[in-house]
Amino acid sequence: MGDSMAICVYKYFLKIVEDREIKRIIEYSLQLSESHITKISEFLKSANFQVPIGFTENDVNLDAPRLFTDSFLLFYSKIMTIHGLNAYSLAFTNSERNDIQNYFLNVK
Repeated sequence: MGDSMAICVYKYFLKIVEDREIKRIIEYSLQLSESHITKISEFLKSANFQVPIGFTENDVNLDAPRLFTDSFLLFYSKIMTIHGLNAYSLAFTNSERNDIQNYFLNVK
């Protein structure tokens, strides 16, 4: 769910970002979230669980006017990285399957 929300947020950020260096960080963050969604969906399907819908393009208005400064975009990315590291460390320690533990141990 967190990564599906991040995809929506980062797609909006890419529409409004002005600084090239910050744009590269946001692009990388978006790529990571998309790859995480793909891998986690594979884990769920392999265990015969339904994949939650999460957030979709219907949950964000990409045409909304610029609401945030580039500095805020960078700050938000930093805070979400910290939260992501916490969540992934919990996922690693609470996973029973070795393949899932290895994924969260080596996630990029």
